[in-house]
Amino acid sequence: MPDTDTFSITVAEDAEINVEILLDILSEDYDVRITRDGEQALGSIQNDPPDLVLLDIIMPKMDGIAVCRQLKKFPGTKDIPIIFLTSKTDNASILEGFAAGAVDYILKPFNRAELLARVRTHLELCYARKKLEHLVIHDDLTGLYNTRYLYEALNRNILDHNLRGSNLSVLFMDIDNFKQVV
Repeated sequence: MPDTDTFSITVAEDAEINVEILLDILSEDYDVRITRDGEQALGSIQNDPPDLVLLDIIMPKMDGIAVCRQLKKFPGTKDIPIIFLTSKTDNASILEGFAAGAVDYILKPFNRAELLARVRTHLELCYARKKLEHLVIHDDLTGLYNTRYLYEALNRNILDHNLRGSNLSVLFMDIDNFKQVV
C-alpha cells in the first residue's frame, strides 16, 4: 500500500468538538477534508471523490443515511468506503447504516486507536480491490488493456451502437514477434 499521506478522507460532521478531535487524529497521516452538513458532503464527494468517507448520521440539511444512499447510486462514488461515525447506538440504526452501503459503523465517543485501525483497514481493502481490478484488465508486460477488457468493451459498444442504430468500425491488429519489439 502506498504512503498514507496520499489518501484523502472526507469527514462530514457538524459538531465542532468532533471536527477538532478528528482533525487531531487523522490529519497527521491523511489529507482530511471537512464538510459540515449532508448537502455539502454530497457535493464535495461528488466533485472530488476521496479515498474514504467518515459520515455522521445526524446532520443538518441531509442526514448521513441519505448521503450514503446517494453516493452508492453513482459510478464515480459507489465504491468509496463509507464509515458511519455516530452516536446512534440502537441496532435498527446500525443495520440501516449497513443497508445504505456503509462498510463500517463506529460509535461516539470513539477511541483513537480503534478509529485509526478501522480507517487503515478500509483504506487497505480499497487499495487492494483497485489493484486487483487493474490487474484483471491490464496486460502485465505492456500495461495496456488486455484481451478480456477489449472484448468486454467491444460488446458494450456493439450493444450501444445497435440500440442507437448507428454504425461501428473495429480494427484488429496482430503483431508478430511482439516480445522482440518490447
